[in-house]
Amino acid sequence: MTCKRLTAIVFAAAVSTSGASPLAQLIRPKEDDVRVEYDRGRDFSRFKTFAWQKEQKPAPNLANHIRLTVAVQKQLQSLGLSPDTRTPDVQVLYSLDEHSTVEFDAVYRRSPGTRTPIFGSQPRRVQERTLSVLLVDAETNAVVWAASGSREVLSPDKEEKELNELVRDLFAKYPKDKPKTK
Repeated sequence: MTCKRLTAIVFAAAVSTSGASPLAQLIRPKEDDVRVEYDRGRDFSRFKTFAWQKEQKPAPNLANHIRLTVAVQKQLQSLGLSPDTRTPDVQVLYSLDEHSTVEFDAVYRRSPGTRTPIFGSQPRRVQERTLSVLLVDAETNAVVWAASGSREVLSPDKEEKELNELVRDLFAKYPKDKPKTK
């Protein structure tokens, strides 16, 4: 077996693995990134009401601002919290950042004439968004829960679905149990 053919077989095997190979990890799309921090000594079951902070600035795209506020409110309500603008237990604040990065996709082709395999990379611009959501204890003004997640912006016609999924993934890590006493 020639060295070139062996290289092609190893490359194909690396591409088709489910993450065992470092090469496969480099060329597969990165996994969604969600980070959550919260006050582990806090009893989240005592939070029954929420309101948006007055300092909330809307997302640059007004439609996305509406989509985000609706999605966050639905998640909070599914956790048992109700809207209350007079005396909320927690105040909600979000931040949406959109930015571009450059990623490289693996490319395989055959050289014209010699049919020799050529491996390389193709740059592509990736539009990403990072959403951060904070819950602030209205009584103490302390941040009690903070979540942040990043996603690639795939298509303008799927904005609502993508934002809903991102918000859902953030709130999937909301603490549902009472803190353990020592």
